[in-house]
Amino acid sequence: MPQPRARTAGDIPTPPKAMTLAERRKQITRDRLGTSAASDYMKAPGRKPTGKPVRPNGHEATRGPAAQSPSAVRPGVAAAPENPTWVSSWATASPGLLSIGGHVKLPKRGSTYSGMWFYVLDEAGNFVIQQEIKKSTGDPVGDTSPTGVWCYDWWSSNSYPTDECFWWASNALGGPLQDGKKYYAWIFLNSSDGSSSPQGTTSPLVEAF
Repeated sequence: MPQPRARTAGDIPTPPKAMTLAERRKQITRDRLGTSAASDYMKAPGRKPTGKPVRPNGHEATRGPAAQSPSAVRPGVAAAPENPTWVSSWATASPGLLSIGGHVKLPKRGSTYSGMWFYVLDEAGNFVIQQEIKKSTGDPVGDTSPTGVWCYDWWSSNSYPTDECFWWASNALGGPLQDGKKYYAWIFLNSSDGSSSPQGTTSPLVEAF
């Protein structure tokens, strides 16, 4: 009976190459984006409003241009940035989350603006979100913030429209957004000189679910 051949080092399979820390972090952020509300809106450029924008009826804003006179322009500012062309809105079904969001069409490419003021109001005009957005030059992959706005032109190496942004707001049950209630976004563009859009632009109402 022939003797079994002795195993050599060449018979041992090569173990898989271990991930570097940077590769592992990239994988984690990619997986997080796949389950975050932001990803649903990032992947839907060009989705226009399907209803009429809400006439702003907000009251008791405490931050940003919505807390000022609608026509206010800061002293010394020759021209404030234009209002967004339109703001769309829709809801998405996310596991364990109430999620609303949409797109913002800009008069110029996104890199023109230093950021924006982002508000979400309920149908009665109560402010649910009052957030100043600063321009970011990073990639939004991995952003799991519950609320935000991101312009495609703020980061390189993508084929999305340069004159669009996407916005989102989400929370678990019991958070600021409530199941079955209707909301709308109100967005003002900012310039580096400190000025904001004169009236801002609103989205149609959208029901959170």
